[in-house]
Amino acid sequence: AWRRAIQPERATDLEGRDVSELLRAWDRRTIDGFRRLGAWIGYAEEHGIVLDFGDRLSRFGPEDHLVLCLAGWVEYPYSQTNYAAATAGVKLRPPVLERLRDDGTWEPIAEDPGYPAGLPRLTTLDLTGQLHGPHCVLRLRTNMECYWDQAFVAVAEPDAGVRTTRLAVSRASLGYRGYIREVSPDGRLPLLYDYDHADPAPLARLAGHLTRYGDVAPLLTADDDQLCVLGPGDEIRLEFDARPVPPLPEGWTRAYVLRAIGYCKDADPFTAASETIGPLPWRRMGPYPFGPEGHRPEDPAYRAYLRTYQTRIVDRLSAD
Repeated sequence: AWRRAIQPERATDLEGRDVSELLRAWDRRTIDGFRRLGAWIGYAEEHGIVLDFGDRLSRFGPEDHLVLCLAGWVEYPYSQTNYAAATAGVKLRPPVLERLRDDGTWEPIAEDPGYPAGLPRLTTLDLTGQLHGPHCVLRLRTNMECYWDQAFVAVAEPDAGVRTTRLAVSRASLGYRGYIREVSPDGRLPLLYDYDHADPAPLARLAGHLTRYGDVAPLLTADDDQLCVLGPGDEIRLEFDARPVPPLPEGWTRAYVLRAIGYCKDADPFTAASETIGPLPWRRMGPYPFGPEGHRPEDPAYRAYLRTYQTRIVDRLSAD
């Protein structure tokens, strides 16, 4: 948790263009002036941001808990894009975080700081002990199609009195909804979703066994390989028992976080087993795709799970 955010004095892209206003708020106004690599979705020429904090971090020492906060989103490449790029000798390079030295060179301080994967989100990177000094300038660079929306350093307060209450799923129902309509009210990317409008078209169908419709709450209580397997257009409606939530003390705020553990199957034709639901993943699986012997060992509880829940048979042409 943090109570104070420190904005950079000035922010530029790698071409020296001022982007301070674009990074001041998380508002879908992203830095998008970089050049994409033609039809290679997800690839770009090297680009990035330079965050000049001036002396705004000079009051903090090596023991102060400082966190770099970055909001944005990433356009992921497709399998055929990765294949084409690899054939051309082009590698996808995740963001690298560097700090400007006194001699004008850059020192990497995080080779793999992460990025806001997929849809818009806020990422945090603990940089305690790496930002102290009279002057601090940071640089992020990558050739991924990464759109930065906000950047600041937060002063974390580990003893801020954060309280966590875990709410178990009380009801969960699996059913069919359709494909939620993609919209962009402001004309910007990424697209948003209008839940009130859905397309029932059976797109990107996979063959195999899905979880039968109805109550699936028992499948969502533990990370135990007993998966609720959704098909394209399916949805789970969740209810939580909020009675354990304590009253909110004066001056406090409450945030809700949905914690989920799961897997996503890619239907890209250039990925392994892209036309089938199986093989199902499991916690201790090796590299994917599996070899001929690759499958989860079946114990009585797992076999009972398959018989009870994985009974909805679909193929690539039929409708549910």
